[in-house]
Amino acid sequence: MKKTQLSEFGIRALRVSAPINIDKGDELIDVQVTDGSNDIVLATRHGMSIRFHESDVRGMGRSATGVWGIALDKKDHVIDMVVVRRQSTLLAVTSKGMGKRSELDEYRVQRRGGRGIITLKRNEKTGDVVALKEVLPDDELMMITKKGIIIRVPVEGIRISGRNTQGREGDEPHRGRPGGGRGAGREGGRSRRERRGRR
Repeated sequence: MKKTQLSEFGIRALRVSAPINIDKGDELIDVQVTDGSNDIVLATRHGMSIRFHESDVRGMGRSATGVWGIALDKKDHVIDMVVVRRQSTLLAVTSKGMGKRSELDEYRVQRRGGRGIITLKRNEKTGDVVALKEVLPDDELMMITKKGIIIRVPVEGIRISGRNTQGREGDEPHRGRPGGGRGAGREGGRSRRERRGRR
């Protein structure tokens, strides 16, 4: 991972600027704007995560490769990045359609580059972790499977569990149908409570 000043990416017509130099076999999974004072959470498909302050990542030019954000086990890889912007819960979603929320305070701040901590106990029932999102109770979750089936559920329906767990029965937004995409947020800039008030 790396951090680059936004001014490095000048507005030039018909010119593409690569944000990072990527090694063979690697790929870019996310780019986000920060204000210089945010915490960052990286999550891996094997259920590990690490939280560190963005000041732990020095600024670099566009052509730089970057630095280690989290130490990975063999065959593990990073699947998502959260820029902490509010006091919220973190929602983990797995390839078998299970979901689990945990309090942000359970993710202690560490130095980047370590192995991190368990964010979800991965097993055959849960499948791999495919997403980690920052959510509030009034947010809604939309998931789509590789076969194009989509489901929309309220985040408040997913109970808060300890970080080092696999989730509970009943907290399965779309069990048994591996997800190909996902998202969480406020529809149209309004929360569920705000939308209910308009009906």
